[in-house]
Amino acid sequence: MPLAQFAVNITPPALEGAIVLLVAAEMIAAEFGIGAYILLAGSLMATDQLIAGVAILSAMGLTVAWLIGRAERYFLRWRT
Repeated sequence: MPLAQFAVNITPPALEGAIVLLVAAEMIAAEFGIGAYILLAGSLMATDQLIAGVAILSAMGLTVAWLIGRAERYFLRWRT
């Protein structure tokens, strides 16, 4: 498999998985960060803060997915 094709197939899922693991690690061991914020809000029954944290994560995920799509279109013009 050529390197470019390998990078195209591996990069988007790898970045998405990295974000998920980062938030999970924050929920387990960190004192600061979005994951810790969500976990603290959940334990305090602060629904408004919990929803805000989830909304931030959702916006971050959508932004990363959009950036990956733009980068694929730019770098892989030969593919279309």
